[in-house]
Amino acid sequence: MISDINSKRHRKLARAISDLVCLLRSAPFEDFNASLNEQQSGQVCTFSENAALRLATSDAEEFVNYNKRFLSRISPGTWRVDSSNVNPQDFWNVGCQM
Repeated sequence: MISDINSKRHRKLARAISDLVCLLRSAPFEDFNASLNEQQSGQVCTFSENAALRLATSDAEEFVNYNKRFLSRISPGTWRVDSSNVNPQDFWNVGCQM
């Protein structure tokens, strides 16, 4: 009985997530100019934590403008083996979404 309830909930959740996933596709990030010319609105770029911090400090205005048009996702640094978390505020300040 319990497993039936859990499996029904799981299917509903999985279906809802599956429906959202197909809306976005991953795209590589080369630079801001290439993205403006080539990237489509349904594509999301993943930035490493280091790359995103570098862009946020050296090209903050361009990064903000990029994030007005496109979705960006920040991947935590590989050195975070101690379960420490990324401070999202640095990335939110330049418009990163995920």
